[in-house]
Amino acid sequence: MFNVEFESETMINDFFLRSFLFFISIFVYTNSYTMAIVETTSRQFRERQKDFFDMVDKGKKVVIRRGSKQAYVLTPISQNDLYFSEETIQRIKDAEQEIKQGKGIIIKSKEDLDAYFDSL
Repeated sequence: MFNVEFESETMINDFFLRSFLFFISIFVYTNSYTMAIVETTSRQFRERQKDFFDMVDKGKKVVIRRGSKQAYVLTPISQNDLYFSEETIQRIKDAEQEIKQGKGIIIKSKEDLDAYFDSL
């Protein structure tokens, strides 16, 4: 146990306020980076797929074990994760056309790279 002496009531209030804010910040930090992890077997996953998909939709991490050596993580993806958007495809086509027209930049050395970055 330790003994703390304060010279004034203001110092006491300041000490407790700082302590309180410190503990609140630790609480918020640990809770904001804590993600629920649910582990299941492949058999349980097959039997309760909807439940596991719902868990993932709510932010939980689901790990599906297959035997004793393999495991998989169930992860939601969006349409953009599967395919290039029309905008991305157009940008790629435009870039290819610019290269064909000689508008590309050729960088052969570190100095060329440094000069390019300096020009930006």
